Amino acid sequence: MKNLYAIYIMYLGKDLSNKELKQYFIAKDDKEVYSYIEKEYIYDDWPEASDMSKREIMKDKGDFEAEYNGEFYDTKYGWELVTKNISDEDIAILTKHKIL
Repeated sequence: MKNLYAIYIMYLGKDLSNKELKQYFIAKDDKEVYSYIEKEYIYDDWPEASDMSKREIMKDKGDFEAEYNGEFYDTKYGWELVTKNISDEDIAILTKHKIL
């Protein structure tokens, strides 16, 4: 089973709170999305980087609820399920139009 997910990035700062779509991603489940974000964007142990447990991140579908670290700016990541059971034909169309 393939699902379509939207991955988001949130920039936080003293006077900044901006959430943007980073990319769409095909995965079988939330665990696969979690692993992808941790590998591609966090470059570290995500729970350690966000001060949230892996279970909390998985439950919240990201670390948007983590405390702002008070740095110049902070980045948070998250995801949401867009479509369950996406067809190979739909994936081909999204790939052709460079959405995936």
